[in-house]
Amino acid sequence: IRRPQRSTPSNSSSASDVNKRPVVFLFDSTGSGCVSAFVSQILGTSAAYICTDINARATECTIETGARNKVSLQPVLTSSVEALRPRVDGAVDLLIFNPRYVVTTEEEEYSRQVRDGLDGAWAGGASGTKILDTLIQNHTIPQLLRRGGRFYVVAIRQNDPPSLVRAMQSIGLEASIVLQRRANREQLFIIRAIRP
Repeated sequence: IRRPQRSTPSNSSSASDVNKRPVVFLFDSTGSGCVSAFVSQILGTSAAYICTDINARATECTIETGARNKVSLQPVLTSSVEALRPRVDGAVDLLIFNPRYVVTTEEEEYSRQVRDGLDGAWAGGASGTKILDTLIQNHTIPQLLRRGGRFYVVAIRQNDPPSLVRAMQSIGLEASIVLQRRANREQLFIIRAIRP
């Protein structure tokens, strides 16, 4: 598990080098790494797989999941994909975000994020979209994606998915709800946004 270094002109891992790779896959809040491993079966071994999570145990699990599936998943221990910028700006072909989407009080969200437990994986603040709102407001998503790059995010009804779609459209992304499904008590929505 490595923390990203600041990009410099002499750094061989600069964004210009990343752009030469066939596919760059970035998963924010990777959890167990199962989704990343599944995507690797589709995209193949020539892609670069970068995964982030706030929980150290999740990043360790991601490494193990990658090893068992014979794919190199590269986890970074961080609370946000912002830590990878500007090195991967304009280089990401596929960005998947599995945010902490459960509606909680701000105090509960903060207390659960500072603990080293699974609670931090679901506490999402007053609207359940605190981190996603920040990514949208800072224009992070279109800045990370290359032209034609795709962003997928999971949301629940309490997150107001239509409002999230409108917010993404307001920053120049082609966004829509592409899947809606019930999982036990939760109504899940998959939102896709494409950088034109």
